[in-house]
Amino acid sequence: MYNCLWEVIDAVNSTASLDFNFMPGDPVWRRQTAQGFKRSRKTPSDNVLGAIDGIAVQEEQPLARDVPCAADYYSRKGFYALNTKAICNAQ
Repeated sequence: MYNCLWEVIDAVNSTASLDFNFMPGDPVWRRQTAQGFKRSRKTPSDNVLGAIDGIAVQEEQPLARDVPCAADYYSRKGFYALNTKAICNAQ
């Protein structure tokens, strides 16, 4: 499972169509990105640059041979989980 996870992450990261170029230092990019969110969500907020969400995917306790520290996978919710997060732009 853990090896497959990293294979998927590497595949997503190497797929150009999924690139998310976050350039907060570029004022033109910030204005264009914020306008995209304002148009698509009809929000009163003028400064939204990305939407982030996450989920704890419950799993069995990982084996010591598969991960450096099994305790790192124990969530505050009281079960073993993979903490998954994603951020997206207005498109």
